[in-house]
Amino acid sequence: PAVGLGGAYFCPIPQMAFSHIHRLMDRLANEAGLQQQLKDRRAVYLERELEVVFRSALPGAEIRSGVKWKKDGQHFETDLVVVIDRVVIIVEAKSHRLTQQGLRGAPDRVKRHIQEIVLEPSQQSARLESLIEAGRSGDPDAVAALAAIGIDADKASRVIRLSVTLADLSVLSASEQDFKKLGWVPEDHALAPNIMIVDLRCVADILENELLFLHYLSERNHLQKSLNLIGDELDFLGLYLATGFNLAALQGKFTEFSPSGMSAPIDRYYEGTQAGLKLRKPKME
Repeated sequence: PAVGLGGAYFCPIPQMAFSHIHRLMDRLANEAGLQQQLKDRRAVYLERELEVVFRSALPGAEIRSGVKWKKDGQHFETDLVVVIDRVVIIVEAKSHRLTQQGLRGAPDRVKRHIQEIVLEPSQQSARLESLIEAGRSGDPDAVAALAAIGIDADKASRVIRLSVTLADLSVLSASEQDFKKLGWVPEDHALAPNIMIVDLRCVADILENELLFLHYLSERNHLQKSLNLIGDELDFLGLYLATGFNLAALQGKFTEFSPSGMSAPIDRYYEGTQAGLKLRKPKME
């Protein structure tokens, strides 16, 4: 973006820096020897933002971060556990960055990103869900382990799993069926929805009602299992505002479903608000 001219710099298109801001900052951090500090800061930032979003969206919930528990003699840690009424939300946060090779489509690198950012956190949340299932079935060890982290097995009738990232995986975030065809995700694993933290904040902001927010997270899981989706999270949110994810009539009729463009009302709202306009927030239809 800048050309060195002795003691000065020439910037032909100054705004071009922001088209490559992540690469620029990464290079600066690398040259300054700050990569590890940057990695640590990203992790702390994501975990804090995650808690802020859930405390804002579900003010009546019990929320615990960095929850440590044990199963079969092994120790595990869950980034965030949210308990509200009979619902338990298990959230794992991944602050990994996407590499340039992965963004250019290098298959081995993309596969590694999917396994690190999508599969591994999903497997982590699945372990705690299986412990809750064991507790509901009366396993005394599971009941005791759950009680130690504030979960009543008898009352945990609904479990919602979620993975949250800093990286924008865009349309890859819901391609569960494609991942399984490629062998990148085991056929018998129920993949948790993967949502970028910025998009999760939008979901919580648009769906101000606690029940709608919970319903979205719950149905979002079923959505990516019932249809092969092509779209990003705000497209899914736009689809939810229009239909409540009541899409049973589509199942079995299409091999792929793309709600691309359904984020338009949400995009207009945020762009207009940033420009200083007073606009009505999009509502459920």
